[in-house]
Order: sequence, then structure tokens, then C-alpha cells
Amino acid sequence: MKRYAFVLAVLMAASPAMAQRADKGGKNQGMSKAERQKMREDMRDVYHDKGQRQAQQQRQLSPEQREGLRRDMQDANRSLKKR
Repeated sequence: MKRYAFVLAVLMAASPAMAQRADKGGKNQGMSKAERQKMREDMRDVYHDKGQRQAQQQRQLSPEQREGLRRDMQDANRSLKKR
């Protein structure tokens, strides 16, 4: 009886892996290799462009804004040191 329970447990544990294996052997239901590569490149471009835009926005602070930010940071640091 224990042997049958063990075999049943092994079969149930292995069934998801076997199902995945069967899908790969059949027809390609997802995207083609070229489509996946194009999507990767598109996403890489999007993230690259987003990073450049953020860097440009950071550089666009006027000298007055930078000075105000510097003063705010100094005030915050002083208040932290007092605690």
C-alpha cells in the first residue's frame, strides 16, 4: 500500500514538468524567436530612453534651484544631527 502511495505521489509531482515538456515538443503557440528578440530590443530601447530623459531632467536645475536644494539638504542634515 505504501508503495502505491509513493508511486502516486511521484506521478503527481512530476505531472506539471511532463506537461510543460509536451508543449515544447508540439507546435509553437507563443511568439517566434525573431518576435521575442524584437520585443527585447524594443524594451531595452524604452528603458534606455527613459534613463536619458531622467538624466536630462536632473541637469535642468537652474543655479537658484540647486542652491535652494543644497540649503534644504544642509538644514535636513542639521536637524538629523540634533536628534
